[in-house]
Amino acid sequence: MQIIGLVIYYAISLYLAILMVRVVLDWISFLARDWRPRGVVLVLANIVYSLTDPPVRFFGRLIPPLRFGGIGLDMGFLVFFLVLVVTQRLVAWFFLYSLA
Repeated sequence: MQIIGLVIYYAISLYLAILMVRVVLDWISFLARDWRPRGVVLVLANIVYSLTDPPVRFFGRLIPPLRFGGIGLDMGFLVFFLVLVVTQRLVAWFFLYSLA
């Protein structure tokens, strides 16, 4: 049972790391508007976006963006990130700490 918990815990950790790469790619494209990924970075960006787009879009449809004048903050991404962190903590508590 502990091995299952470790696998789930590390899978969520890997997915959180992929989400952080997405944040970095989004900020780079936001700050340097003329930047376009090429080569290995393009392949990495395609993998990152294909893995993270479905859940981020799902939560984005459920939760409307928070408006600050002309700027909209995507709360769906933040909620999805928090759901993953809470799920990771629950997995750690249920599978890993309860058996010690």
